[in-house]
Amino acid sequence: FVYTMKNRKDNYKIPENIILDYNFGYFLGAYAAEGCMTKNQISISNNNVNYLRPIEEICLRFNVNYKIYKHENKNKKNWTSQDIRIYNTVLCNLVEKMIGKFSQNKFVHENIIFSNKQCLRGFLDAYICGDGTIHRRKQNNKYKYESMSITSTSLNLVTDVSIILKNMNILSNIYKFKKPIKNNRNSQNIQQPYQLYINNEQCIKIAEILNLKD
Repeated sequence: FVYTMKNRKDNYKIPENIILDYNFGYFLGAYAAEGCMTKNQISISNNNVNYLRPIEEICLRFNVNYKIYKHENKNKKNWTSQDIRIYNTVLCNLVEKMIGKFSQNKFVHENIIFSNKQCLRGFLDAYICGDGTIHRRKQNNKYKYESMSITSTSLNLVTDVSIILKNMNILSNIYKFKKPIKNNRNSQNIQQPYQLYINNEQCIKIAEILNLKD
């Protein structure tokens, strides 16, 4: 197992060689979509309990400390925020090397891009469920689903995701949009957004692969 120099007697069990399975891919995809970190803590936000369960399973496998926090009326009345916080320096270092730090600097390491189908399926499940949007239009009183998009402030991240999709025979396109002047959070440092689009038949292909959380 891998330990920090100052914490050799800790109880966590992070192996030197990690199995790239569905749950580990899911954990990285969730961080890519919804995560942030400090030197010794990872936070992944999502209000869906089912979304967080594969992440909990990773924490239990590695025996790392974690806790789920739920905040009512955060920033605005009737707004709910929920996140899982993972406390482990080794895992922080690993995730930073695999996915990066800060939204605009995220990417996907080549060891993940060219890993196995189960790991990639887990990554895409979490990433698309976190950052993805399904577009539809009403036709003859029925909704027709036409495309799926993923928005990110990291061009490297959406480019790497497009390579993963291409390796799974799914085609996509990346677009650069006009940089917004403001957002609903009154952020001071607004980043350039990029969108990855998956259209028509390609949406059917990815729907057959993914197992998105309810």
